[in-house]
Amino acid sequence: MSDAARGLGILEDTWMAWECDRDLPRGSRLTMMAGLLAVSPSWLLAGVGQGPVERSATHDGAGLQQAFQQASEEVALLNQRLARIQATLSAGVPG
Repeated sequence: MSDAARGLGILEDTWMAWECDRDLPRGSRLTMMAGLLAVSPSWLLAGVGQGPVERSATHDGAGLQQAFQQASEEVALLNQRLARIQATLSAGVPG
């Protein structure tokens, strides 16, 4: 846990709050967390998408960069979806 918190540049207490559902990370931290844990942001949010994968002893930088880019794109799509849902709710239109 301390390594993960340090990798995100946050306090261990913050990480614990996320794990215990006392607080939620912002989208940018969620993307970083997904990259750090080698899962998709959608998997972190809802258990959908790419879950944990056994890490090999040698990870090349290009592979990690590609995984980070993919996770960032997934977060952007989720943020767009959330914005549409919020707009619908604000307009009072049943979903």
